[in-house]
Amino acid sequence: SRAGIYRITGTMNDGQIRINPDVDGDVTLILDNASLNCSDSAPVYAKKGTNLTVVLTGENYITDGAVYTYETADEDEPNAALFSKENLTIRGSGSLTVQANYNNGIGCKGSLTLEGGNFSITSVNHAVKGKEAVVITGGSYTVQSAGDGIHAGSGNDDGTGALTIQDGLFTITAGEDGIQAEQTLTVVDGTFTVICGNGADAKLAEDASAKALKGQDILIEGGTFELDSTDDTVHANQTVRITGGSMQLRTGDDGIHADQELTINGGEITISQCYEGL
Repeated sequence: SRAGIYRITGTMNDGQIRINPDVDGDVTLILDNASLNCSDSAPVYAKKGTNLTVVLTGENYITDGAVYTYETADEDEPNAALFSKENLTIRGSGSLTVQANYNNGIGCKGSLTLEGGNFSITSVNHAVKGKEAVVITGGSYTVQSAGDGIHAGSGNDDGTGALTIQDGLFTITAGEDGIQAEQTLTVVDGTFTVICGNGADAKLAEDASAKALKGQDILIEGGTFELDSTDDTVHANQTVRITGGSMQLRTGDDGIHADQELTINGGEITISQCYEGL
């Protein structure tokens, strides 16, 4: 009920850490070897009006139930095991394991910033989702999701959804898209192993999307990529610009696809399996 810094340690068998909407100021939660479970909602829920920072120390676990109970019939939030209605920042040298049985793993309606930590996320929908934007500057991410691995945007074509990755280690197995930005996807550096839709040899279901990297516009400046997808490995609704990096691509459809303009000014690209290469 008040702004400040709070250290959370130990086990919560069935409960919720909730930051109330009338808090005046920001809240920092230090997860210090904490195991948090909630059977019918999000174990961590920051309501409207407060920016939340989570600092990871030691080994931490978050698990939710398969069905959420909301206070009113018209509510649909929280919809992630770790959820903020405003901006969410996660950093630290510790680890966080998320088992999301209801919807998304980590989510927020503002900007999501991931600055470090070791993440292991399993989700029945998207593993990581930020509505306004997602910025990742480091960390290690092992993701298994039925939806997208990492998703930026609201799905409402409202101009939100830029996604920037400056560095990090990513191992993503996704039923749908691996990394999707509804606006611009920018990758500066990082190491990426992504499998989408059971890989290049699988059959894509009708109206499904299982692309490894997807955005309105895509800019790749560097990084090491091993991408294996049933759908396109790199797909932009407008432009793709590649100036560096090393890419190993396998796909059941297109290797690199831009609806409007594709520019390659550098990098090393190997497309070992595809329907159309570039």
